[in-house]
Amino acid sequence: MDKEFSDNLVEGLVNLRRYIIKDKPHIKKYEKIRKIHQEIIDSMDDYLCEQINNGTKSREMAICLDNSGLDIPVDLDSENIDDKSILSEIFVYKVYPSLKSITEEYIEKHKFRNAAKIKMLDAMNNSIVGLFKVINIDFDNCYVTYEDVFTHKTYKIIDITFSTIYKNLYKEKDLYVYNRLISYEGIIFGTGMHIKINSDDKK
Repeated sequence: MDKEFSDNLVEGLVNLRRYIIKDKPHIKKYEKIRKIHQEIIDSMDDYLCEQINNGTKSREMAICLDNSGLDIPVDLDSENIDDKSILSEIFVYKVYPSLKSITEEYIEKHKFRNAAKIKMLDAMNNSIVGLFKVINIDFDNCYVTYEDVFTHKTYKIIDITFSTIYKNLYKEKDLYVYNRLISYEGIIFGTGMHIKINSDDKK
């Protein structure tokens, strides 16, 4: 199947699903929360691009890696969508103990006065990242239940796209997901790189 056609089909299915479930109270709350998060990320993306262009973040990252003793080349393009996702994960959230995240900078500088955005910054600062096994899909309510591979703690997140396409693409295999989870007012959602790994993918 042509990738463009496949992507358009998935987008159509997800949009239809969004329309069908849009009046569910937990979905309304979820969409409102995602909007707050996206507004913050848009602001941070602009800030990050400025910092990369003037060399500030590149120097900070180089110093951080030198101090860590890790031999990791950093050659990421902020215009490439995949590289941008990695850059966002590295700089927006707390990944390296010695590298101040943009979320921490925004909190310290009181970047926002809106109470909901201030609360979201705290939620982002307390987010967790991990490797999770998908253990349940609630199609009707768009819930996906993850189990942390290492701690075995479970998280019930809302993911409209994944819960919509799961039964057609993944249900025959055990699936693992590397993701960052944010909890805000009882709603948990994933953000970041969303790397999906089939259990039979040895690489």
